[in-house]
Amino acid sequence: MGSIINLSEATYLAFHALALINIEDKRITVKQIAAETGTSANHLSKIMQILAKAGYVDSIRGPSGGFQLIQKPEDILMKDIYELFEGKLQTTQCPFNRIKCPFKRCVFGDTLGKLSNEFIDYLNSNTLKDIIDNINQGG
Repeated sequence: MGSIINLSEATYLAFHALALINIEDKRITVKQIAAETGTSANHLSKIMQILAKAGYVDSIRGPSGGFQLIQKPEDILMKDIYELFEGKLQTTQCPFNRIKCPFKRCVFGDTLGKLSNEFIDYLNSNTLKDIIDNINQGG
């Protein structure tokens, strides 16, 4: 079954890795994050490198190494993480990105546009701290 909002595996892992690092409140390794998310450590390692290059985490090698946040959770905007992996957020007139349509009005009306705008507003107004607060509330 398809999903209405489709995020890449990289985006999913980035959000989850950042949340796990914050919750642990200590350095956490790629292997630990991979075990918690049920994913490949090799794939996750690439994602963590991107997050490190972007200045969200730092890493230390060795037995006491791992990743930790270098920004405050309230300063990490979900939109920025999303765009790091998915590209610039943009709304389009057509949910199918078609230039030509046989109709003057979208077959979905304005529903998909509204959903897209709501998702963009959510990403723009929520931070890693909000994710953590949501997790802690059991939501």
